[in-house]
Amino acid sequence: MAGTVEIVDALLDRVFASDICIRMADEGREEPHNWVVAHDIALPESVPADPIDARHPAMDPFEIYRDELVSITAILVDHRLCYPAFAFRLDSAYGSVAVSGDTAYSENCIRLARGADLLLHEVMDLEAILATFPDGPTRDGIEIHLRESHTSYDEVGKVAREAGVGRLVLHHIVPNTPGTADLRKMQAAAARDFSGPVHVAEDNDRFAVPLAIERDAARQGAEVMA
Repeated sequence: MAGTVEIVDALLDRVFASDICIRMADEGREEPHNWVVAHDIALPESVPADPIDARHPAMDPFEIYRDELVSITAILVDHRLCYPAFAFRLDSAYGSVAVSGDTAYSENCIRLARGADLLLHEVMDLEAILATFPDGPTRDGIEIHLRESHTSYDEVGKVAREAGVGRLVLHHIVPNTPGTADLRKMQAAAARDFSGPVHVAEDNDRFAVPLAIERDAARQGAEVMA
């Protein structure tokens, strides 16, 4: 499959090339390659990964970015034929956030998220999404892809529990057609396996990590005292 660099270059140099050239000529826009710089994540040489036979071997998280504010680590997860598929973790002075990405139940994701303050994890109701498709070969193929690419709502709580995270946020919810997914059922199923807070994300929701909450509370207290 095409990597990130190849995809971004194709978008800038082919798909949107006419629009970009017109805007550069008529509006004085800058060449976008000067500020849109793509990078492919290079796996450590010690990781025995393979696009066909080992898409998500057991491995340790590895650092992909660091500055004075945050460090970001990644790990391979299982999104069927999509390779490489990554989960990510951000650690800062305010706390830690892990993001599952698209993945079936993954021991690697558990390793990455271990002890994180907040875990954002995708979730799927397979029966509900399949009910939106007519019977036939297409539906059968979709079922295989979904079953092997995403995490069922009755498994996601186990991921949070095994990782020992502080809070769980369900997002990238499938099915995503309004009114199709039983969000309360998903939340309750996760809560059966995970004793911490479980949230169901909606567009534009914001979730603060604990130290950020403490910082804001201290700031508000200081304002009240003043």
